[in-house]
Amino acid sequence: MSEISRKCQLYDTTLRDGAQGEGVSFSTDDKVKVAKTLAGIGIDFIEAGYASSSTEDTEIFRRLSEIDMDRTRVVAFGSTRKKKLKAEDDPGLKMLIETGAKTVTLYGKSWDLHVEKILGTTLENNLDMVYDSIRFLRSKGLEVIFDAEHFFDGFKENLDYSLAVLERAEEAGASVLVLCDTNGGSFPNQIGDITSKVCDRAKCEVGIHAHNDTECAVANSISAVIAGATHVQGTINGFGERTGNANLISVIAGLHKLGYETLAQESMAKLTDVSRYIDRIVNVRSNPHMPYVGESAFTHKAGQHIDAVLKLPKAYEHISPSLVGNKRRVLASKQSGKAAILNKARQFKLEVGEGQVESLTKMVKELEKEGYEFENADGSLFLRMAEHLGVYQQPFTIINYAATDNSNKYQSVGMEVQVGDEVILTTAESRRGLVDAIRKALDKAIESKFPDVSMIKLEDFRVMDLDTEKGTAARVGVLIRSRCDSRVFGTFGVSSNMLKASLDAIEDSNKFGLLVLSGRAP
Repeated sequence: MSEISRKCQLYDTTLRDGAQGEGVSFSTDDKVKVAKTLAGIGIDFIEAGYASSSTEDTEIFRRLSEIDMDRTRVVAFGSTRKKKLKAEDDPGLKMLIETGAKTVTLYGKSWDLHVEKILGTTLENNLDMVYDSIRFLRSKGLEVIFDAEHFFDGFKENLDYSLAVLERAEEAGASVLVLCDTNGGSFPNQIGDITSKVCDRAKCEVGIHAHNDTECAVANSISAVIAGATHVQGTINGFGERTGNANLISVIAGLHKLGYETLAQESMAKLTDVSRYIDRIVNVRSNPHMPYVGESAFTHKAGQHIDAVLKLPKAYEHISPSLVGNKRRVLASKQSGKAAILNKARQFKLEVGEGQVESLTKMVKELEKEGYEFENADGSLFLRMAEHLGVYQQPFTIINYAATDNSNKYQSVGMEVQVGDEVILTTAESRRGLVDAIRKALDKAIESKFPDVSMIKLEDFRVMDLDTEKGTAARVGVLIRSRCDSRVFGTFGVSSNMLKASLDAIEDSNKFGLLVLSGRAP
């Protein structure tokens, strides 16, 4: 296939290879949700599981057979026949057929070291195992994708044998020959050179399956496509064993930049949502620094950068954030000036007159001198700016509080809160710490007026030393990350007293969260 195609098939293995990552697991229901999401954006192949590994993996094929997956093909994964069995007698191959999947992926050895030292058979028998297995499944009417395991390592040591494995797979009827960098130790120039040699010889599609052990999995995948591969495998967010697999999100976006056909434009714009949704299913915090879809991927902090990007986005952005469904963020920080503050006000939909820009910037700078850090605390920044401009009325005010730590038993907080014309006294206890007791006491005080306050969930809590050289008088900062429905936001508190800093951050969390619930948050 010497002519390079501009189309590229996308093959997702999040549910199988991705699930081999440490701390990653999927229930059957989770797998259905992931598969439906990926089919919804037009992924060509979804590898649903290892057919012979568990009853759970067997069940997923039945569940997915009942769902309209549009043009997406559900794939069952398995290995070539055992070295001493005929293909028709091999239980693993039989289970592949029993899944009902019309497409299967078989992996087989293509590195002579693995054949002789790991598999413990002859080079010729391994060739027969590859041929027999594919031929048997093809005789049952199945499409077969062949994963040549450890191909690049094998090619480097014995290229004749690795190529012979591919030839036998192609002769048997494989539709795609997938070159696997199973150990993840190759580099883009090696991947490109070897893939090009294979594409010159192969008559069927050639694919790439890269692992990230040198942090080159995405670059390696793209290099293979540039060299002629038309099928690329990976996992959402790079989940996988050891350091992970090629991040299919970044591969898709990178190929799009290079002009390859992968997803439709409307599906490209869903990549950020897909990435974060699958993180939530796996129950991991999304990496803010992930390329393309991370919260920080299009975030600007330095004053000169902010000024430039607001004038001409491409000056500091390699693509438009909206292409992948992300958003530009401009941080208000010690390194940013009036342009950043004014831009934040516009993002917050706050009207700022010409004479107010200077005073607003001064106010933010003064708070920063006290120790406030607004980079990841838009909730607190909005409240301070809106209060300064006189367009925000506080729904409640904390008048006083007192905390008691009963050592190993429980912690209690008493609080006096004014809500409208009423002053409410509350107490709350917690075995999880005083911060949790503060949150409970505040929620209890305002719930009669704001019954939906329980929908504001605290997701993360961090304490930072701001000026440790001052000893016992040192200030601490408390950053809280909260979720309200699908909205995630940060708030910040500062004090020489950790509990007071926590109280201020929790207070801002509830105040901004109430704006979210009322639909008045920017």
